[in-house]
Amino acid sequence: MLMIVAVCAAALMSTVGSNDFLTAGHDSPITSFASPDDWLTPGATSFAVNVAANIVIAFMLLVINRTFRLMQSITWLFVGLFFFMQLAQPGVLAQFYSGSFLALIVLPLTALLFSTYTNPDLTRSTYLIFFILALASLFLYNTLFYLPVFILGMVQMKTADMRNILAVLMGCVTPLWILLGLGILSLESFRFPTAPVHLMPTMTDHSIYILTLASTAFTGALGLILTFANFMKVVSYNSARRAFNGFITLLFIVTLILIAADHDNFTVYIPLLDALAAYQTGHFFATRRYRLSYIPYIVIILIYAAIAALPLLSL
Repeated sequence: MLMIVAVCAAALMSTVGSNDFLTAGHDSPITSFASPDDWLTPGATSFAVNVAANIVIAFMLLVINRTFRLMQSITWLFVGLFFFMQLAQPGVLAQFYSGSFLALIVLPLTALLFSTYTNPDLTRSTYLIFFILALASLFLYNTLFYLPVFILGMVQMKTADMRNILAVLMGCVTPLWILLGLGILSLESFRFPTAPVHLMPTMTDHSIYILTLASTAFTGALGLILTFANFMKVVSYNSARRAFNGFITLLFIVTLILIAADHDNFTVYIPLLDALAAYQTGHFFATRRYRLSYIPYIVIILIYAAIAALPLLSL
């Protein structure tokens, strides 16, 4: 029900203001390939594709939790919260863009990484993870920042032996090798990302930009607080759950750092940040089923709903 409400509200949000600030800062791939921002023109098709992408992102959170038992209980709490977090980022659900692409890459690869836990013989899975990351970076250079994160993830999964290190190197090199060999890419087509333009191209976008920034800051703070609050619970888990939750925490912390360091492109990281923060929030409430414990969860939902409603007041 929460998902339906969020998607319907997103349809209204797509009519509010301009979403140019979403793509203003990160339409600069390192090759001649088109950025995900340019794959679809803003409109009904882009909106439908992005809603579908967000449903897949939420589904991946469920799959990861159910398959690898990240917490001691199965919960849907983070699914509804994820959609309200997305809704509170004005325009984020209104069109398909690089942020949706990044989350669609990182979360399935996280599941693939978890599947290798204590099994270093699964070198093909390691190869595939880094092959996909390297290939995705040709369309969105921000993906490169997650290469070292997944290498650290291999350490957490206890698979960082020499064979898997070679698989990492081969996975990173193979996409370039194939594309250069086929003549699809040339060395001259590579370039450093250009300096992004500022994220407030018009005064019309100013209020939406501020709301997006405020919602992102609130999500980051909420996720960080609940990540620390979950720490003692995670410590009591078995080694597999500790490793899985440790990697989720690492992804969240790195994404927060990237938002701060790569602030001109912070909208690229919003869907992934929302997914990871929603998981931490769901984890917190799912493992603390006390009387009236649902009240803080509802308050958080109402805060995001209020943020989302602000632009609608101008209609």
